[in-house]
Amino acid sequence: MAGEWIKLCVDVWEAPETVRIAEQTGSCVDGVVGRLARIWCWFDKYTVNGRARIGVAFLDRLVKQPGFCSAMAEAGWLRLGEGWVALPRFIRHSGHEGRTRALRARRMQRARNARCATREEERR
Repeated sequence: MAGEWIKLCVDVWEAPETVRIAEQTGSCVDGVVGRLARIWCWFDKYTVNGRARIGVAFLDRLVKQPGFCSAMAEAGWLRLGEGWVALPRFIRHSGHEGRTRALRARRMQRARNARCATREEERR
């Protein structure tokens, strides 16, 4: 559905966490970002707060990469518990609140850009 989306930072390919995961799993960075996006999308679709009562084996199968979730946890991008997994800072970046925050920031940036363009034209 066109209305469904997740926030993806433009520097995720160069993030130290991404590079660390790539090194630990033997994957290329693009493959890591694709797998991260798949996991983030799953959490966005099936959880409210970024916490799920599933094991890492399920997520590793989801991304077709054994050990991927362990590497995510070592990088600080996944928390592992007995019978549960969670994404840190999920509410800030994902779900309804995260999308609302991102859209509001985008609207405000467009308004600032429009004001700057108007001032520039007035100066000419």
